[in-house]
Amino acid sequence: MITKYFPSQNVIIIAHSMGGLVAHSYIQNHNGGSKVNKLITLATPYHGSQLVQLGVGALDVVAKVSFNNILLVMGTFGSHDLAWDNYPNATKDDNTNASLFDLNNTLSTSQYASLYNAFAGSNLDSSHSYYDVSYDYLYVLGYESDGVVPLVSAYNYGYPQGFVPKDYPDGEKNYDHSEMTGKNSTDQLFDTIKKILPIYNISGTVTYNGAGLAGVTVTLTGTSPSSTTTTDSNGNFSFSYAANGTYILTPSMTGYTFSPTSSSIKVNSANLIGQNFTATVGSTGYTISGQVTYNGTGLAGVTVTLTGTGLSSTLTDANGWYKFTNAANGSYNLSFSGTGYTFNPSSVSVQVNGANFTVATNIVATAVASVTISLPKTGQTTCYDASGSVISCAGTGQDGELQKGVAWPDPRFTDNGDETQTDRLTGLIWTKDANAPGPAACDPGKAKFWYNALDYVQCLNTNNYLNHSDWRLPNRNELASLVNAGQSNLANWLNAQGFTNVQAYQYWSSSTSFNNTSEGWVVYMDDENMVTSRSKTDSDYVWPVRDRE
Repeated sequence: MITKYFPSQNVIIIAHSMGGLVAHSYIQNHNGGSKVNKLITLATPYHGSQLVQLGVGALDVVAKVSFNNILLVMGTFGSHDLAWDNYPNATKDDNTNASLFDLNNTLSTSQYASLYNAFAGSNLDSSHSYYDVSYDYLYVLGYESDGVVPLVSAYNYGYPQGFVPKDYPDGEKNYDHSEMTGKNSTDQLFDTIKKILPIYNISGTVTYNGAGLAGVTVTLTGTSPSSTTTTDSNGNFSFSYAANGTYILTPSMTGYTFSPTSSSIKVNSANLIGQNFTATVGSTGYTISGQVTYNGTGLAGVTVTLTGTGLSSTLTDANGWYKFTNAANGSYNLSFSGTGYTFNPSSVSVQVNGANFTVATNIVATAVASVTISLPKTGQTTCYDASGSVISCAGTGQDGELQKGVAWPDPRFTDNGDETQTDRLTGLIWTKDANAPGPAACDPGKAKFWYNALDYVQCLNTNNYLNHSDWRLPNRNELASLVNAGQSNLANWLNAQGFTNVQAYQYWSSSTSFNNTSEGWVVYMDDENMVTSRSKTDSDYVWPVRDRE
């Protein structure tokens, strides 16, 4: 069977019970050593079983073995390998006279790589059906067993390497003879066997245009039986249970070529990772094309992105046409983007199936309406010469002459009669008290660190200050809107507009400096009228604001 199904590969044999004797005989007496890398036996009765000799099987208590079958076994060539007289002087604690009539010779390293004897049955309870009777019988005779095979019978020139003592803490002592091949794969015995198997993983990634390529068939041939797998959505593939030896990895997918076309590798007692391939669309690919228009005319410079079997992008030409070449059969999606435009439809599904694909519906672009804002005047009406002296503004081109922007309303601020004032230029509502007003719980009337300023505003909202819970710290632009470039001292001017306690010092905005995120933007309310940034651990003043209702 091994020669038939594995003509060019070596095998690892895991054999249970008498199967171990058969495999042992195959290696030793039938020239099977050249085909077997390792033999692992599970509860194999190297010295027979006393149950057979005593005819306990006739009582139908050992795995339902009938009396007629016992006679057949005992009358079959080689059946003496099952008889307890293979080990005539055996005792519970003595294996010094262990011997086998036909299979007792040590297998030489030239015949096979190694032998591993495993045995885990002991201390069975009544849940083991037929086996608990035979276990009790052997235990009375003084033999630890799995219900069929005594532990002493599993010896083959040494203690079974995989033996699990009856007091092993994870409870694996409760194996019976049939369960040697069916216990949980996380059990200690199976962990041990897995560790001695010379098998390893082979893995890698197939990429196309720098991204993982899904659906690629990867074939592994060599020492172990040939097998195939398919790359996942990230282009990854993996083969498990590869024995030591040489292999060839070969990727394939319609419409693609691969570099390298195949890879010769060698497993040498370690996993092989990073067996990567790069895909290129082959000459058998097809084209995907279409046009983007604006007001009935082709629109150039639109970015068209193709996703699906790989990822790529292109720009529309002068006439709005785009084309992708060498596309393999498969499903794709086209999406469109361009500054200042929206597109209808914004994406298109494409199915390439043995022919070029032209998008039947042209993509129509619509210009996004531009948004303009009107900036206010700065408040400056005076012009200056190089020495800073006031001069006539005529012909200077200075702000004082041009006074561009939205004119300020007069008066600029309106008292709302509720301890707030509305800036009629911006619509913002400011507290009349400009020095952190509020209830005692909010620590009012003090300069604060930047983070404390944010907490202070939150406290105002929690306490529904002035019957409102939407107070906030103004952003940089909002705070700067209070600057009057025509005044030498901003605090004095603002106090003259109906506000109180405007400090000739820095005030916090809620904006963070992009160049140094440990700093926040402030506005100087003194004679500098300056917008700059300061460390967030500096103590500056706070002036809460709300939006117009």
